[in-house]
Amino acid sequence: MRNNYMTYGMAAKLSLVITVALFVFFLLLNLYFRGLPGGAEGGERLMVRDVAAMLLYGPFTQFVLLFILFSINFRVLRGEALPRGRIAAGVAATILFAIAYSVAVSMLRETLFPPDGPRPGPGPMPFMLAGIVKDVFLATFVIFISQILYLTQKRRQVERRNDQLEAENLRTRYLSLKNQVNPHFLFNTLSTLDAIVAVDPSRAREYIQKFSSVFRYTLRNNDTVTLADELDFVRNYADLMQIRHGNSLRIEFAVDNRWGGCLLVPMAVQSLVENAIKHNSFSESSPLIVSIETTSTPELVVSNPYRPKEYPEAGEGVGLANLAERYRLKWRREIAVSNADGFFRVSLPLIPPQS
Repeated sequence: MRNNYMTYGMAAKLSLVITVALFVFFLLLNLYFRGLPGGAEGGERLMVRDVAAMLLYGPFTQFVLLFILFSINFRVLRGEALPRGRIAAGVAATILFAIAYSVAVSMLRETLFPPDGPRPGPGPMPFMLAGIVKDVFLATFVIFISQILYLTQKRRQVERRNDQLEAENLRTRYLSLKNQVNPHFLFNTLSTLDAIVAVDPSRAREYIQKFSSVFRYTLRNNDTVTLADELDFVRNYADLMQIRHGNSLRIEFAVDNRWGGCLLVPMAVQSLVENAIKHNSFSESSPLIVSIETTSTPELVVSNPYRPKEYPEAGEGVGLANLAERYRLKWRREIAVSNADGFFRVSLPLIPPQS
């Protein structure tokens, strides 16, 4: 499992760090007491046997104990040694093992390194009890650290799972919105073709040729497109609308080419042009002028005179709401819509390619 903190490698690292910290602490403590009045002589020499005993009872045994305690706790918390939820049994096993280990090490030390003469001060039993108390404290410390690691790992797993679910949910919603666009565009275009074919067959043939190149673009399965590609598509779409509406419609472009590599959602501009044609009244004497221009922000602004039809066409309702939602899901950005000074404007954020 990725990012699994509760491994034997982690147990070894933690055991080594704690062992070194304890060794340094007790070494400094010993030096401190040696320097007090009445303490042992600073120049007192240690025999090789004494050094071996100190290392066996000190760093080596502590490292082994800590490594085994961490391993027990990790296995318990992962549900490998005991059923999940049996934490109390794992705590009891940890403490009992620490006691048994402490007694065994004390007896081993007495066997391998017996004192040369009578032991000064307390006898073996108080000395053993002191070791047991120390090792039970270490066992409690190991349980505490293991629980922190376990809870940290579980929290990160939950966060990672939530992020995956959120990303999948956003993708599903985005695809659902995107899939609304192609059928909507196809339906409207075929309706236009139906209106033309009976009146002007030659224009209908030209319309079909343009439509084939436009529809190929709608079939591209991209989540984003560059502004340059989108505008090429819109120009072809504008030619289609020009065949249908003639001089009643003009679509003007004022685009700075330096923003051509910026990103936006597919068919964003086309849907705004389509909305302008669909919801506004126009004629040859009073043509509808749709303006498409870029700003320094950068944004792409699509605007047209606001002349709502008295009887607007029935529609699928997938225009502005769809576009706004796709921007929110893809980039958490908002489009801006205004209706002032007799003009209807929609501003689309242009996303830098690295985003």
